[in-house]
Formats: sequence, C-alpha cells, structure tokens
Amino acid sequence: MIFAERPDDLKVRIVHKLFRRQHRGLLHQRGLYRGVLLVREAMAAGRTRVAVRQEHIDHLSRATLCDWVADVATALTPIGDQLRRESTAADYLQTDDTTITILDERGGSYKGRLWTYLDPLGRQVVFDATPTHDREGPVAFLAAFRGKLQADAYAGYDALYQSGQVIEIGSWAHGRRRFVEAFLTDGSAAQMVAVIQQLYQVERAATNLDPEQRCALRPQESAPLLARIDALRQESRADGAAEIAAGRCCPLSDESVGGASALH
Repeated sequence: MIFAERPDDLKVRIVHKLFRRQHRGLLHQRGLYRGVLLVREAMAAGRTRVAVRQEHIDHLSRATLCDWVADVATALTPIGDQLRRESTAADYLQTDDTTITILDERGGSYKGRLWTYLDPLGRQVVFDATPTHDREGPVAFLAAFRGKLQADAYAGYDALYQSGQVIEIGSWAHGRRRFVEAFLTDGSAAQMVAVIQQLYQVERAATNLDPEQRCALRPQESAPLLARIDALRQESRADGAAEIAAGRCCPLSDESVGGASALH
C-alpha cells in the first residue's frame, strides 16, 4: 500500500466519483465517505467513530469505516504507482522508516513499518507501508532506482549498495550517536563529538546556498574535518579504545565530500 503527500485535484475527482458510484443519498450529500478518508490517522477507527457520532450517524461500525478507507486506497492505487515511478526516477533520494500498528484480521495487532522516500530536489515524498521490517520492502520499492540513497545504517539497504546501482550516503546523526554513547564510559570520545559538531556548523553556514555553492564549500571546509575524524578513528583503534572504535565512522573519500554530499 502506497500513500503520497502531493496535493492533486485528480485525487479529489477520483475519490468523489467512487463515493457517487457506491454511496448515494445521505452519504453522498454529507460527503461522509470522503470526510472519513481525510481525517488524519483514519485507521485509528475509534477516533474516527467519535467524529461520525458527532454527525448523528452512530450506526456505522468500525469494520465499515475500515472498509471505506480500504476501498479508497484501492481506487487511488494508480496514483500511488505513478508517484513511485516519479520518485524512483530521481537520482537522489532520502529514506527513513518508523513503526506502525497493524490490526490483525485474526485478532490483536502487530508492528509493521512505514517507509518514507523523499525526493528533496523534486519536492515530493512517498510513503510505503509494509507488514514487517524485512529488507524486501525497500528492495522492492527501490528496484528501479539508480542513484544516491541517503539512509541510516539499516542492513536491509546493503543489497541495494552491493548491486552497484545505488550509492550509499550515510547519516552523520547515526555516526555521532555512537560516540555520544561512548562518551558515557570514555571521556576521550568528546574530541570526536566536538569535531563532528564543527562539521554540523559548516552545514548550518551552507543552509541558504544553492547546490553548486555547497559543492564548492564542502571540499574547503568539510574535507579537513573529515580527515581529522578519520585520523581520530584510526588512533582509537590503535589505542584499543573499543568504545570509540564502535562508532564505526568510516573514512570518506573526496568524492563523498564534494560529489554526493553536494546534493543535500
């Protein structure tokens, strides 16, 4: 199931046509079907039913409300498919995921995953829901993608990188977190955190620059800091400081500083 954040009058027309065809009379007049769909977190059906009761239509069951949302999701599938094709046609994407609660038809619930795929240059974001956190989700979604992928250290992306068709851009937030954790037991990690902070300061200074200007700035300002970070990493390994080495901050090439990074 694919959801997309992209205002489009076509969505409204398709959904309205579905309502008109399947539900006439009161539902069509009140626009209730469409209203249920547009309520944020509509799948939290208990909350949606409160809004329905306020409209004095309290005979609708949770199953009915969920079926309505499923019907509209099916009707919007062609739009979702097109948005996925447009997003994966880009040469640079950012991705992350979070847990969602999925109701089990047999009763109870379990944890699924909601994956976000952002094309910052095309100003478009697509969400993909999967029942598990397995790598099959992102691998299937990004099967046609060719370019640079900015993501966390989730191992499920490794198959994409190993194909040679997707270039990994790591997350400094995740690398820094390991050193912050190490600082609790080894004060020498503070030096690494301080240098990473200087790297962040370069990015703040580049906030209002266009991609070409960032591409020129980063080799000048960021490359020396990255070299220092890698030197500290090598020193920590030589000294046997396992806590700091656990940060696994990999050495970065000149290409990663002046090339891929210039896109964001």
